[in-house]
Amino acid sequence: MANRSLNRATLLGNVGNTPELRHTPQGIPVTSIRLATHSTSRDKSGELTEVTEWHNIVFWRDLAQKAVNLLQPNSKVYIEGPLKTRKYEREGSFRFITEIVAETMIVIENRRKKEDDEETNFEDEPHFDFDFE
Repeated sequence: MANRSLNRATLLGNVGNTPELRHTPQGIPVTSIRLATHSTSRDKSGELTEVTEWHNIVFWRDLAQKAVNLLQPNSKVYIEGPLKTRKYEREGSFRFITEIVAETMIVIENRRKKEDDEETNFEDEPHFDFDFE
């Protein structure tokens, strides 16, 4: 029997930054966001506390452009894709970063700022985007 494994992350959380479209030297569109997920746990005294976990999400090609067009800070979004760890060098030392490479993005709730800085919740139908390479 073949050696089987599964590398899949499924997240539902809030966008923490405005995605900005970049391009690789080969011209491939890419963007990234930080996604916050929240859970509760009990501290040593037994009280419930909220724990926020931040995740690095990377979007490539058409999905990168769609993420830039659709996502704003505080947007609630569903992300699915494999985990990737990459190594890079900075200031003479190697560093590692683990990211989720988004293959599926579903915008659940889009939040944007009005001109008077009042937060508005756009409750359009969710945007389903299944972009498999």
